[in-house]
Amino acid sequence: MLWFLLVFAAFGAWLLGYRPAALLVFFFLLTNGFQLFPVSWFETAVGIQKGSDFALVLLFMFLLSRLHFHIQLLRSDGIARTAALFAVFIVAGILYSYLGLHYDLNTILRAARRFFFVLGYFVYRELEVDEIRSVVRALMLVTVLQSVVFLLQLVLGVSILNRQSEEFAALSDRGAVGDWKRLYNIPEYTVLFLFYAMYDDSIKKRYRLISIIILGAALVSTLHRSWLSAFIVSLAFAALFRSKGLWKKLSISFAVLAFAFIPALFPALGERMDSGMEDFTNAVNGGYDTHSNKFDDSFSFRLAHAMERFDYVVTDPKRWMFGMGFLTEDSGESRYLNFSVGWTDKYGTRQIDTADIAWSIMFLWLGFGGTVLYLLYYFRTLVAMWTKRDISVSIAICAYMIMAFIISFTSSVFIDATTFCALGLMSAIVMTEQQQRQRGYDQEVYRILSSSAYPLAPTMALRP
Repeated sequence: MLWFLLVFAAFGAWLLGYRPAALLVFFFLLTNGFQLFPVSWFETAVGIQKGSDFALVLLFMFLLSRLHFHIQLLRSDGIARTAALFAVFIVAGILYSYLGLHYDLNTILRAARRFFFVLGYFVYRELEVDEIRSVVRALMLVTVLQSVVFLLQLVLGVSILNRQSEEFAALSDRGAVGDWKRLYNIPEYTVLFLFYAMYDDSIKKRYRLISIIILGAALVSTLHRSWLSAFIVSLAFAALFRSKGLWKKLSISFAVLAFAFIPALFPALGERMDSGMEDFTNAVNGGYDTHSNKFDDSFSFRLAHAMERFDYVVTDPKRWMFGMGFLTEDSGESRYLNFSVGWTDKYGTRQIDTADIAWSIMFLWLGFGGTVLYLLYYFRTLVAMWTKRDISVSIAICAYMIMAFIISFTSSVFIDATTFCALGLMSAIVMTEQQQRQRGYDQEVYRILSSSAYPLAPTMALRP
């Protein structure tokens, strides 16, 4: 009951003009109380299972409150058009799954719900630039504080933050090096705001430096080799977006030195990255079998996992457009799937669920039609940010998007609801600021033309 009251309070604040506050409630729900509350606390008797479900309800309330604005936005905004096209496909996929494949409607919605968060872009575009930036600054502060808590977990040996899909995450020996344990509950927006702190010029220098140190320490302490490698690559590439400046030189130098000296300075981290390169080399050389569930390395497992699902879709033309439809791991129909590759538990091999590679889920749920449309939306956004890189925050978005695409082969972050919302919010800053600049330019041109034309009016009137 409490969460429903919070939803209606946020919607009331939205209608009364307190839109930044309403959006902060939205992100609070999206991340299960900024990862402070277990997912089970959000479960209700009406089918809502986690905080992001409440966030989705709130998102649709926002959308319907100014539907005419969103329809007008489609005429002028390419990102909005591709997001809407992808959302229409999701609706078509829901209908196909229900009417064509006869899946249970609750099962379908549980699988499809995350993709509707791409429509958040429409909501963010309603705000002025200063309003969006106030939301971003608040979320950045929350993420920095979360990162402090995350680092304290390693010192105290206890888990405080939760993960999106589980209860409180415990310290793990999986992938650990020596006595350095690993935690899998890193704050959702650590990487995004690390790039934001590095590249957005509107942040005060002292806060910028403190944020970079804390967020960077949180990222490094995960010992996540693919994330760290992707971060370094994205950092170097994003530095090229800046036409000049000391930060460009420092960024590229750091990226080069990181690859060269991190293994020597931090043996534990170096060991993780070295093993990651061995995994990649083995997988590229064909070290996997899609008909087996035994692998010498994790990257071979991920490639085999995706390729087995790809083969399942490509061998049947009926699955090309919508894949197998929206189906969850615990549904009755999933028992008829017979994939060999996947994590095993007491029930056998997981057929659908995976956090190891985004492409497997995309092939199964979206088919080739939906995968192409999502990539169209994604790269349409990336190109729009690239063309507007004179706005400094666009550099941070590009870096984040490049990294998210790279790690799509080693995690499911690429298609997480939190990722959709982050991309929408940050790209809305750029598009709204560009629109305001264009409006100011047009007004200035009109003012100049009006002031120069006015004195001519009497003269022109005297002409025969």
